[in-house]
Amino acid sequence: AGLTASGGTPFDTPMQHAVNWFEASRNDGQLVNRFNFFVTDGAPSSSSHIAAAEIASGLLDRTIPVDMWGININLADTQYTEYLHNMEAPVPVISGNNPDELATIIANAMISIFDANPAHIIYECLTDTDWGMGADPASIDTASFQSASARLFGENFGLFMQWTAQSSIEDFVNNVLEHAKGALYPHPRTGKMTLRLLRDDLVPANLKEITPDNATLTNFSRKGWGETVNEVVVTWTNPENEKEEPVRAQDLANIAQQGGIVSDSKNYHGIRTAELAARVAERELREASAPLCSCEVEVNREFWDITPFDGVRVTWPEYGLNELVMRVMKVNYGDSSSSKIRLSLVEDVFSLPLASYVPPAAGEWQDPAVPPAPVTQA
Repeated sequence: AGLTASGGTPFDTPMQHAVNWFEASRNDGQLVNRFNFFVTDGAPSSSSHIAAAEIASGLLDRTIPVDMWGININLADTQYTEYLHNMEAPVPVISGNNPDELATIIANAMISIFDANPAHIIYECLTDTDWGMGADPASIDTASFQSASARLFGENFGLFMQWTAQSSIEDFVNNVLEHAKGALYPHPRTGKMTLRLLRDDLVPANLKEITPDNATLTNFSRKGWGETVNEVVVTWTNPENEKEEPVRAQDLANIAQQGGIVSDSKNYHGIRTAELAARVAERELREASAPLCSCEVEVNREFWDITPFDGVRVTWPEYGLNELVMRVMKVNYGDSSSSKIRLSLVEDVFSLPLASYVPPAAGEWQDPAVPPAPVTQA
């Protein structure tokens, strides 16, 4: 803006202009990312840093706040710049002889805006008439995509992926779903393609119950501790050098239980930040480290509208299950010749503290063994 200043380093002058600039775009719904970079090579004049901080506080009072970076050039004392810095990382101090340092900080700070929302990626794959599947938007449950998109945005869950036409779009979409832990399926009520995320969103009291009265249990198993994993290594892509890097998540209690590390690896190349990779590693570890039970059941048409990632309560006295919360992972709705619906269920990892198990009834057998008695001498 061609601003000039005299008489020292007034922090409040540029901050007032920054607030005015952001205020002008406050109601612009297209601007979903806002950044403010405050760069200085000198300490503030008198107490202008206090005035600047009060002005800057207005930037945080927004539906979409501003990421504020304070940056020092050849100035080791960062105490005053901290007033205009709201990031977890400390105020960086860079050399005035190397402008690339400043460019790198700004680029890394803004890199998240180049990541795409997984829900948007999938929708584009389904509807694009040039390279995508060209599906009619009317055949898609837009509300489910919007809900998933908002949830992923709130989680700051962005992906950077490219479809090179070397695999099918279906495989590419499944890869995106694996990154975001989601499911795409035609809803039995509407027939529209629906997007659902696996998240902690179940209310046990509102779930349908599966019992021997309305279902047939065809398979049941529970992992032993020896079948669980206590370390997950997630590989992500570092955008600074486009090389894959690993992050690790460990369950120390499981390691103590098994007496060693049992590791598994996941390649989520679409993730471009270490922070998101760490969260995804914790997500994968939470499921892999728990001795969850799984089963397959055939239910009646009472469950005709069940969908993937829906929750159910399972009560099955034979296996000691009492209203155990489980997730529907796969659904086979059958055909006109069969009235049965086949479900693949897995214990809901989010509901582990709520799990209740009833010990099976003891049998009537009695152990004939008795404690040894002293030998009687004749």
